[in-house]
Amino acid sequence: MPNFYIKRNDTGAPLAAQLVDANGDGKNIVGATVHFRMRNPKSGRIIIDEEAEVTDATLGKVRFIW
Repeated sequence: MPNFYIKRNDTGAPLAAQLVDANGDGKNIVGATVHFRMRNPKSGRIIIDEEAEVTDATLGKVRFIW
């Protein structure tokens, strides 16, 4: 996933991603819980650790709503 930059109090569009296996195919995550973790690049401290929304479990599609 490419880098993106955000600053305090930004609320943009949801951050969407597809989890894939080694072949690049969508990873089946039925029954799994996915967490979105964001860390401060300077300190390395995790500043967000929240559950992401699974939008299509069979294809591994998830999103995080700010």
